[in-house]
Amino acid sequence: MKRLALITGAAAGLGRAIAERLAADGIDVLLADVQEEAVRRTTQELSTAGLPAHALNFDVTDEAAVAAAYADIDQRFGRLDILVNNAGIMGLRTPVAEMPLATWEQVLNVNLTGTFLMCRGAVPLMRRGGFGRIVNISSRAARGRSAVGSPGYAASKTALLGFSRVLAGEVGRDGITVNCVAPSTVVTPMTVEIAQEGKRCGINLVGLS
Repeated sequence: MKRLALITGAAAGLGRAIAERLAADGIDVLLADVQEEAVRRTTQELSTAGLPAHALNFDVTDEAAVAAAYADIDQRFGRLDILVNNAGIMGLRTPVAEMPLATWEQVLNVNLTGTFLMCRGAVPLMRRGGFGRIVNISSRAARGRSAVGSPGYAASKTALLGFSRVLAGEVGRDGITVNCVAPSTVVTPMTVEIAQEGKRCGINLVGLS
C-alpha cells in the first residue's frame, strides 16, 4: 500500500524539494501552502513530471482551516502516514530591544503554533492506521548562532526541539515516530531574499553571499 505524505510550506524551497523526493520514492504527496497559486503551480509541475501530487491551500496558523484540511484528507484518502512540518518564516532581523510584538507573535504563530496544530490534527489519523512518521523542521539557529535567524525565529525553532521530544514520548507506542531535524542554511527563495536585503544594508551573510 502506498504511503501518503503531507508537507507544509511546499510551494517552493525546501518544502518543494522534500515533496519531490518523497514523490520520487513512490509516496503520494499532499503539498500544502498558504500561497494558493504557487502551490497549485508546483503541484501541477510535479504531476506533469509523473509524480503523484495533490495541492492543499490553507494557513497553518488558522485552527479552523487546519481542522477543515484534515477532515478533507480523511474524507478523500482515509489516512495519513507522513507529516513534514516545513512551513516557516524568518521575521525581521531586528534586535530584541527594537522588535515589534506583532512580528514576534507572527513568527511564533507560524513556526511553532502552526506545527502544533498540524501535529494535533495528524495524530488521530496516524493512530487509527497504526503508523506515522512526523518530521518537524527546526534550524541551526536552535543549536547555535545563525547568520539569518531573527530572535523570534531562533526562539521558535529552539522550542520545536522540546515540543518534538514530548510528542515523541506521547505517540511512540502507537507506531508513530517524531523527529526534529535542524538543517543549516539552505538556498531557497526566502534565504536569497534575506541575503539580498543584507547586502543592501552592508551585511554579508555567510553562505548566502
